[in-house]
Amino acid sequence: GNGAFSKSKFTSLKLPEGLLLIEDYGITECESLTSLELPSTLISIGNYGLFGLSALTQLTVNTTDPSNILTGTDIFYATPYGNVTLNVPMGTMLLYSVKNPWSNFEKIVEPITINLTAGTLEQSLTIEQMSKVTKLIISGTINQRDFAVINSSMPNLKYLDISDATITEYEIFPYQTVPFQAFKENTSIETFINSKTATSIGSEAFYSSNIKDVTLNEGLISVDNDVFGNSKLTNI
Repeated sequence: GNGAFSKSKFTSLKLPEGLLLIEDYGITECESLTSLELPSTLISIGNYGLFGLSALTQLTVNTTDPSNILTGTDIFYATPYGNVTLNVPMGTMLLYSVKNPWSNFEKIVEPITINLTAGTLEQSLTIEQMSKVTKLIISGTINQRDFAVINSSMPNLKYLDISDATITEYEIFPYQTVPFQAFKENTSIETFINSKTATSIGSEAFYSSNIKDVTLNEGLISVDNDVFGNSKLTNI
């Protein structure tokens, strides 16, 4: 209803699929909110619906056609467009870039989906792509060199899905294992979906990281020492 989340103190909010409406002043003056995700089913945002989200840095909209969302008066009033990255579905960046009010965002990005050959991630993406990507989906094969590139060269990456990738052996790093210390002290990645064929996660893989949400595969046999130690993990 009106003002449903007014002045709430949470830092991250993901609205569920099936939600149709954000009513007038629905999510307003949430001064701690940095990340907001809107469902693909959304068809209307009321007047001042996302007003005064002063700390917002990540907005994800899962609707494939922004014309399907009816927007009221000044839905983003006092929400700083210049500070927010707008994440949109693959192939829709142009649609959002020409549709008001979404076109006001200076940073509109799509997820990157790549079928990789192990060890070639750094050569497969441009420096600009690596610096801006927020959602990365990898299939094919991947090894420790690629994990190292992800950890060191993608400062804005929030979501990593390697569910359809096979982890291959590289030097001392074994087959089907998320490398030890792969994302140790990583400050950006919040969501990780593991390879469906992985059998192990190496020690300290996410130690002291910003990881919050992890999906593990059914075939996983071992999780080594301190994998999630001192991290921000809340859901697994």
